[in-house]
Amino acid sequence: LNGELSESDNKPRLFTTVGGQYREHMSYSEAARWLLYLNAYDDSSSKPSVRGANMASSGVGWLGKIGFVYVRGNNLFETLMLNLVLADENGRPFPDGKAAWELIQPRTEERAVVPLPSSPLEMLTLQSRRILLKRDDEGVIGYRLLGGDIVPRENAFTEQMTAWKFNEDNQWVPRLHDPSRVMWRDYSSLLVKSGSDDGHYREPGVVMWVSNLADDNYLPYGKITIAIAGVKYVSKGSSVDDLVQDYLSLNSSLLSAVGDSWSYRIGLGIEKTDLTVKVLSAFVKNLMKICGSGDDNISAISGNVRAEAYYELDQPFRRWLSSVDPEKDDLETKMNEWMAIAERTVLESGKKLLQNSGEKAFVGKDMKNNSLVAYRKFRAGVFKVTREGEVND
Repeated sequence: LNGELSESDNKPRLFTTVGGQYREHMSYSEAARWLLYLNAYDDSSSKPSVRGANMASSGVGWLGKIGFVYVRGNNLFETLMLNLVLADENGRPFPDGKAAWELIQPRTEERAVVPLPSSPLEMLTLQSRRILLKRDDEGVIGYRLLGGDIVPRENAFTEQMTAWKFNEDNQWVPRLHDPSRVMWRDYSSLLVKSGSDDGHYREPGVVMWVSNLADDNYLPYGKITIAIAGVKYVSKGSSVDDLVQDYLSLNSSLLSAVGDSWSYRIGLGIEKTDLTVKVLSAFVKNLMKICGSGDDNISAISGNVRAEAYYELDQPFRRWLSSVDPEKDDLETKMNEWMAIAERTVLESGKKLLQNSGEKAFVGKDMKNNSLVAYRKFRAGVFKVTREGEVND
């Protein structure tokens, strides 16, 4: 049950935070935390209690199947209230529902395929796992775990705390988080209202709800924080590979009708920023080809350069976004401000690459194909994106 003990006898985890008697015993408060985690994010490695029973695959826990998004308040009470969605996207109240512990006959069967709940209350208390804690007088000493309720992910709009994407099967499915991407790069899929983009994304219900609160002046905050959390699995969900946790603080007016045009333009600005990084990546690939590097090496190093570029852009973007006030700022002026920051940051990264490229790249193959020529092409490409909004592959 204790995730901090993720180890085996023949491959111990370094620097484990628990040991001695605590390896075999947990306090109730610790067990409560890991009980919540198992129900939400347990991997798919648990086996059916009866071999060969031909049971449905339980997969990972429900929160592991979605791209979890929530609104963060100043304390636990505010966070709970901000994420309590009381109406659907059309303003209609959701039907009454019962939490798992309120059912007259709670479901106990293993790996039960159940219809999609019609109430968010039932989604919030979904039992992805059946878990029985083994206890003694002082705490928890073990547990038993079985697969629990299984609901379809497709078009599961009762779930209010995930973004959505439209897949090749013409179904809406939860948009999972990528640990390699900072949250603001997915601004459009998280915060731009449906219909404002290319129609491939749908914002989380909780964002719709908070936007309605902002429109009706029920949101008593100058700034609002949207956060994400998640787990990345490997081997078809059989084990955890990485964790995702990030947040964005922005002016609450960006979520209201006043901010609709702003959010759309911010999304476009981020797309242009991505293009400048693409130009930077093309530059480093060109430098390495001039030096005669192999394809595998080129791919690895260009990937590192992209990651470093987004690292350099990360804090400047967050500061800029936090400074945006749709009720006071001019849209064009503010967007030009960000594009100037992005341009300057990416150009500086390119300049460092040029300086470190070495004599071989400077000499090049000929005067038409050396590091200086590649750098001039890189600068022109960045300017074309930031000042004209275009890029050549």
